[in-house]
Amino acid sequence: MPVVDTLRRVETPEGVELHLRPAGPVARALALFVDQAIIWAGLTLSLVLLVQIGDAGLGIFIIILFLGQWLYPVVFEVLGSGRTLGKRMLKLRVLRADGLPVGWGPSLLRNLLRFVDGLPFAYTVGLVSVLLTRDFQRVGDLVAGTVVVHDPEPPRHRALSVGP
Repeated sequence: MPVVDTLRRVETPEGVELHLRPAGPVARALALFVDQAIIWAGLTLSLVLLVQIGDAGLGIFIIILFLGQWLYPVVFEVLGSGRTLGKRMLKLRVLRADGLPVGWGPSLLRNLLRFVDGLPFAYTVGLVSVLLTRDFQRVGDLVAGTVVVHDPEPPRHRALSVGP
């Protein structure tokens, strides 16, 4: 039996109560690590290819670097039902605080504020925020009104036996 109740209860406009389990700092850090590994693998490959075309290739790489770091999470969270590749692997999902899917505005806001969460180094502000909030929200989540939760397990149905 858990000592701390981390279950978040949200009632939808239809009157349905959702039970969400906010993701803690370890699961979130692992998802971030996976996402960064994917981003940097893609950036390394693009740099190896683009360096072949000289200064123009370096300029294109800088644009790809910016897009990879700042737009990858937004695009995947919105088009991937709240899941980047790292979150998908760790069975996490970003939702609005009311339990609805995250949209472009909240996702962009929460990800742009990763800069603040990363201050002064190594995500110190974000970690302190996650540890001090009931739903493990970093500053970006608090401002954007989002929460990272564990994906619920789909219900398992037992097969009905037929006959005697």
